[in-house]
Amino acid sequence: GGTTATGTVVGDGRVHSVTVTNGGTGYVPSTATVTISAPPSGGTRAMAQVIALGVGVIQSVEVRNRGSGYTSVPTVTFGAPSSGTTATGTAALRYGVGSVTIATAGGGYTSAPTVTFSAAPSGGTTAAGTAVLQYGIGSVDVTGGGSGYTSAPTVTFSAPPSGTTATGTAALRYGVGSVTIATAGGGYTSAPTVTFSAAPSGGTTAAGTAVLQYGIGSVDVTGGGSGYTSAPTVTFSAPPSGGGATTAAGTAVMQRTVTSVRITNPGSGYASAPTVTLSAPTGGSGTTATAEATLRPPGNDQYQNLYWARHTLNGKKLLVQVASN
Repeated sequence: GGTTATGTVVGDGRVHSVTVTNGGTGYVPSTATVTISAPPSGGTRAMAQVIALGVGVIQSVEVRNRGSGYTSVPTVTFGAPSSGTTATGTAALRYGVGSVTIATAGGGYTSAPTVTFSAAPSGGTTAAGTAVLQYGIGSVDVTGGGSGYTSAPTVTFSAPPSGTTATGTAALRYGVGSVTIATAGGGYTSAPTVTFSAAPSGGTTAAGTAVLQYGIGSVDVTGGGSGYTSAPTVTFSAPPSGGGATTAAGTAVMQRTVTSVRITNPGSGYASAPTVTLSAPTGGSGTTATAEATLRPPGNDQYQNLYWARHTLNGKKLLVQVASN
């Protein structure tokens, strides 16, 4: 039900050998040097040494450092003898897999897929690699902000079957928790409109609904608002004119609620969304916030999808890390 990942191999060209095509004449040990031209930017230069010198003639060369990053056969240059003719030679490259670039992260994987490389030409060895699939927590939906918090609560995620447990921090919002009725008013035949003064720039204005009980009995806060630095003004619409008609009055009571959870470590190894637990408000009053974690599926372009492909080549461990698709 998912989509298959794709990728491309990045070659790591190395010098395999140097063949002497003309041994030259007149060489002595001090002049029997060999130089291999440098690779393109980002590679490392190969090094070689003359290991067999006949009577003034270079017989063989050994590559002591194969270098990396060559995209074409490098030039081989021999030092000139004090008298005689200069030797010549050619290099032979050997290409190995240096890395794997993820072109499409794919989706729907529940375990690490098999990585297969096409076969090497006759006489060579085929590359090998291992993909590592890691799930992390993408986000947390706050399903209940709670109330009564005086500081941000602790957020705890349940542990995965194996891997590392996610971590996060909660953000509080200072909003209207309730309205205390100072004057119930009189003469209302239907519930009046409740209006809160506007929140500061960048915040949201609180909202509520009045409950009529022979006058205003209470206000149900339907939206606590955000961005308030002090309690907003509460205004009730006036009742119809007539005997005993008085407008209700009240004051807003502020509270802090959890509005979001910031993921500080998405963890790894989750196969399903973990349980999110927020600590209770202190002081024995208030309600505990609740939240649900969202595990972003592989292949989602919002998902921090990490893959590793590793291959040991000439004793050097090569590590590739690819971020989101």
